[in-house]
Amino acid sequence: MHKFLKILLITVIVLAVIALLAFFGLKKLWHNTTTAQMAPDNYTVDVKTGGELETKYLASGTFETKTLVAEYPDDTDIGKITVWYPAELETGSGKYPVVLFVNGTGVGASRYAPVFQHMASWGFIAVGNEDPSSWEGKKANATLAWLLAENENKDGSYREKVHPIAAAEWVENNPIPTVVAYGACDKVQPFLASRRLEVALKENGVDYRYFVLEHSGHGLQNDSAVSRLWMEAVEEYLDKYMPVE
Repeated sequence: MHKFLKILLITVIVLAVIALLAFFGLKKLWHNTTTAQMAPDNYTVDVKTGGELETKYLASGTFETKTLVAEYPDDTDIGKITVWYPAELETGSGKYPVVLFVNGTGVGASRYAPVFQHMASWGFIAVGNEDPSSWEGKKANATLAWLLAENENKDGSYREKVHPIAAAEWVENNPIPTVVAYGACDKVQPFLASRRLEVALKENGVDYRYFVLEHSGHGLQNDSAVSRLWMEAVEEYLDKYMPVE
């Protein structure tokens, strides 16, 4: 009996040790899975591509970059907002286009830091938060609202440096061929705002196609027939303006 109890005690201790090792191992694995970078620091060097255009823009741009991290106490899901931007923004008078990161499940903006730094080196302001899920886009909207508020802050380094976000504001200076599609039931990007873009495209003589998905929201998910025409137009424009030899 004494020998049996001794074996039982040793077995319990061994199982307890295994359980603890498994717990901390899984905890570390989960931590690494949810915090590891989605793109390596040196991806612009290590990734190889055969295309001339891809090779050009995969390399770093000419802008020196900086990073700003701002706490966001109004929403614990957002946690903090990070901005990657050209360093000359702080002293120059130029304006810069914005790239807003809309999070995927469990992926905060910090996990794509090398990608956003790369964008900043090409003259973009990249901004994102640490929300673990984009859900219906409200946290992304809050992040954009924060950046626009900083743009209006008289004491902020971003004052009047953010180029107008609306696509219509870009048409005059950059009249490239355009194919656009909007969902008439969109609650994230108000549908009526898209009409301004169509007017701007038409007034500036841009070769464009404009599709309205009458029963779709932001995901453009409920009008398969129109979606098919939209995709066919995209292929047509790519063949016309960016042919692959």
